[in-house]
Amino acid sequence: MTLQIVKGGARRPQMSCILFGPPGTWKTSTLACAQRALWLDFHGSTKTMGERPDCAWDPETGEGRPGSYPDLVDMIRDVAADKKLRADHDWLMLDGLDDVEQEFLLPEALRRADAKSLGENFFKPCDFLLAVHLEFRRELELLVRQGWNVGMTCHAQNIERVNADGVNCLVCDLKVMYVSGKLGKWDAAPIWRDWVDHCVYLDMEGGKYAKLDAKDKIAHATGTYGAGRVAYLRGEPWLEAKVRRLESVPSPMKCGSPEELWAVLWGRWSESFDSGALERKRAEVLALAQTYFAAGGKGSQEKLVGAVNAAKSTGALDKIAATLR
Repeated sequence: MTLQIVKGGARRPQMSCILFGPPGTWKTSTLACAQRALWLDFHGSTKTMGERPDCAWDPETGEGRPGSYPDLVDMIRDVAADKKLRADHDWLMLDGLDDVEQEFLLPEALRRADAKSLGENFFKPCDFLLAVHLEFRRELELLVRQGWNVGMTCHAQNIERVNADGVNCLVCDLKVMYVSGKLGKWDAAPIWRDWVDHCVYLDMEGGKYAKLDAKDKIAHATGTYGAGRVAYLRGEPWLEAKVRRLESVPSPMKCGSPEELWAVLWGRWSESFDSGALERKRAEVLALAQTYFAAGGKGSQEKLVGAVNAAKSTGALDKIAATLR
């Protein structure tokens, strides 16, 4: 075998991420801030966007949607092999991972195991489902090698685990297969959480709480939730989450908008590879603004230049640049 040395140097940062949490916590809205994205909408969330993104099938009618696991794999491979598609897009978004498991991975695992449920034959089909998860992840790894970034959403679930002190406790994790008992444990979440760069849990800020009366020991929620959300970027005793290269970002972090969260996840990630990336991007957007107004563009040039100079991340500058193109 011939040894081939890959010399070090500057690299283009790629990123993979999973945003998970309850419904309405800006998972899809945050990923929608990414520029040049192609969506595989398994959950139907893109139907609520003001402007329809590029989708691999019609999210409203379902026309073109894969009908089986082999069809889904073929679609991923077609995306990876299409150079023109790659030239027009930087991101592949899968919304959401739990839907992929239920609609495609689980039926394929049961077919291979010749079973009707995961509990048959002493939970032997669980081995097949873990294998299909790994197989599907490898398809996405091949996609990443073609220069794609990958984003995913997923719902959350509470599962019972034994902590370091030997005490049973509830832990919040991705809503994919978790089976634990006397016959063994099958856990699909680490397959995905360990692979991605960011696995971030999103939740809503607490609303107002009040008791019905003095004897009532249970607090009941009243009113509406606040406008913001909370992002957990690192694990807690009750939570499985992680990020890479974002050590300076506090966790939990309050977010006022999906754009604010995306500026942290993508902007800070990009800047961590190149300390001069922010200023180069700023100069690029300022030049773009000058061209825009020279061509008779509308709006206040002074306000736009001020916004560009005040931007604190490449993600925020990408958002501004998108309005000028």
